[in-house]
Amino acid sequence: MYAPAFSTISASLDVQALIGSGADIRLYPNEAPQGTPVPYAVITQIGGPTENQLSGPGMADLYLIQIDCYSDSLSQARLVAGAIRSSLEEVADVVSVGRESRDSKTRHFGYQFDIEWLIPR
Repeated sequence: MYAPAFSTISASLDVQALIGSGADIRLYPNEAPQGTPVPYAVITQIGGPTENQLSGPGMADLYLIQIDCYSDSLSQARLVAGAIRSSLEEVADVVSVGRESRDSKTRHFGYQFDIEWLIPR
């Protein structure tokens, strides 16, 4: 099982307006290809527990997913993050927001947040 983060995010018209759509969407699992034009986003599944039960197998898995948004300006990285966050808030819980950075090599600004997504089995 996995959380359908890619399909949920990529279906958003607000996200598409910022990072593209279809085969040209700049939304990547785990790592963007070198030289990817900004803005873009990266989705990384970083863990999460199984919702176990004493009386049988677990009925759901809780996924912790990190979203990293990059651009040549912090304001645009925040804009991409906001669009992605809005696309996910009805199906997942945002649990951490506001980690900002600047890559020392590319000089791209980054904005990172985490979500938890409970997926029934």
